[in-house]
Amino acid sequence: MYEWNEMVQLMVDWVEANITESSSLLKMSEQLGYSPYYCSKQFNQLTGMTLRDYVWNRRISRAAMELRDTDQRVLDIAVKYGFSSQEAFT
Repeated sequence: MYEWNEMVQLMVDWVEANITESSSLLKMSEQLGYSPYYCSKQFNQLTGMTLRDYVWNRRISRAAMELRDTDQRVLDIAVKYGFSSQEAFT
């Protein structure tokens, strides 16, 4: 079981390090040395959420912190975290 927890932690670390990039499951799985299906399945089993939902929630959280803590424009923050427009972000 420890190996699975370590793998999920590696995935979380990878997501955090690449949160502002248009990351993909394929890129992450290649760097971790597992198949995309296996990464996705293990993440879901151990966390109870899909990897896609996790990334979405982390981007929203980081964007919200930047809105609160900086004077950057909403549009700039939205684009930084992968939203197509300010409207899509709000």
